[in-house]
Amino acid sequence: SYNIGARYFIREILKPLPETERSLLEAKVPAVKRRTSCVYTDLRELISEMELRKAA
Repeated sequence: SYNIGARYFIREILKPLPETERSLLEAKVPAVKRRTSCVYTDLRELISEMELRKAA
């Protein structure tokens, strides 16, 4: 059930982003492209990558 929640949060995080930023994040964390197989670890990687992009 962590994985089901992770898929939901990944979708909600990526939905409002512009296509270019979404593509960059999907390139860094390729697992988020296949949302049906996303797991909690992918959500954590996505969040850390977003934090790195904000800091830069």
